[in-house]
Amino acid sequence: MLIYAFAMLAGAGGAPRVAISIGKKDNRTAEKILGNCFSLLIIMAVILTFIFFIFAPQMLTLFGESGKTLPYAVSYSRIYILGSIFVLIVMGMNPFITTQGFAKISMLTTVIGAVINIILDPIFIFVLDLGVRGAALATVLSQAVGAVWILRFLTGKKTILHLRKENFRLRRDIILPCLALGISTFVMLSTESILSISFTSSLSRYGGDLAVGAMTIITSDTSTSDCLNLSDYFLQSSVQIICIHTLSHLPISLSPEILIL
Repeated sequence: MLIYAFAMLAGAGGAPRVAISIGKKDNRTAEKILGNCFSLLIIMAVILTFIFFIFAPQMLTLFGESGKTLPYAVSYSRIYILGSIFVLIVMGMNPFITTQGFAKISMLTTVIGAVINIILDPIFIFVLDLGVRGAALATVLSQAVGAVWILRFLTGKKTILHLRKENFRLRRDIILPCLALGISTFVMLSTESILSISFTSSLSRYGGDLAVGAMTIITSDTSTSDCLNLSDYFLQSSVQIICIHTLSHLPISLSPEILIL
């Protein structure tokens, strides 16, 4: 979620300004914005990779990982963070494709990455017996394919705006307005991430790995229901079942009335 927040700092901030420039028939300025935002994403990827790779154990411990799960979390995180540049390109540059009116291309970027990830996960985890590292590699490779797809499109003939080397140099008059526009989305997403980390840390402290696992299921259930537009009744019912089952196994005494509530 934190990586997504940084990606949207450039994507959500730059894409609307590109749309304004296209509306003014000023494609030259639009391409400058596109190139500057791409450079910003690369810079953020390098900084985030350095910080998270070096301090992964300390940060994951702060996030609530227990001694049992910490080695697996570190192994996954370090592989994933090495591929963060691909994640940032996919998430940060995709809005620029949608802004130009190529919604299908933007959708295919997400679909291609998801399908490849689904295919590679069982191969790397079970066939190659890589375990958690295999899951991370599958995610990185799927995002790498998505990044190549985006870069190929933005440097091809079908796009309206093109990535050009001469636009990669950061300019204050271009990048600062983009940051000002994207900061609200960044704050919203990063705050949500911080809240999730706080919940996970508290659950790990008072409920152990079982409670953390239940929280992950609930979060996934919520995300899936939002994507599929499932009813609130189904979502609330499933969450209650998960919570009751989890609370009944926690090392604390709870009355039946609390479980019912």
